[in-house]
Amino acid sequence: MHEPTPQIGIAGFGDSSIDLNYRCWVPTDRYFECLHKVNMQIWKALIQAGITIPFPQREVLLLNKAE
Repeated sequence: MHEPTPQIGIAGFGDSSIDLNYRCWVPTDRYFECLHKVNMQIWKALIQAGITIPFPQREVLLLNKAE
């Protein structure tokens, strides 16, 4: 649907991310179909632009105390 106009913006800032949010209005019975298509197009655009999605990493150091 063209009305109301779709919205896109920064929803927040994570520890190592910028969280984007978008809203577009579609008929209820097509919600998930449209959601999945839009998400896939965003994913493809990010890949094409060479943008990678970071993921949290933890380094665990185990200390062995000899007694």
